Amino acid sequence: MFNRAVVFFVFLISSIASDAQVVGGTISGTIFDAGGAVVPGAYVTIHNQETGGERQLLSNADGAYSAPSIPVGVYAVFVTRDGFAPQTRTGVFNHRWAGRPH
Repeated sequence: MFNRAVVFFVFLISSIASDAQVVGGTISGTIFDAGGAVVPGAYVTIHNQETGGERQLLSNADGAYSAPSIPVGVYAVFVTRDGFAPQTRTGVFNHRWAGRPH
């Protein structure tokens, strides 16, 4: 089987406390192959390393994925797709600001 490397970027969009109740934040990113092309249809698992909770997603036609309303915590992000080597990023932090940034 031919395995190509998958490169993925994880963007963390932290929640900012406001007058509305905020549950957590968003973990999102884009999946790219080693040549820089986007990888649609990649399976993305976001795993809370503290609680074991998981969210499973599929990257869209642009290689993007987004998991909103993720509880505060430390996460691992796993990406798999047929024909590509699986990839993992650990220590992805999702946190809430204590107040508005200055």
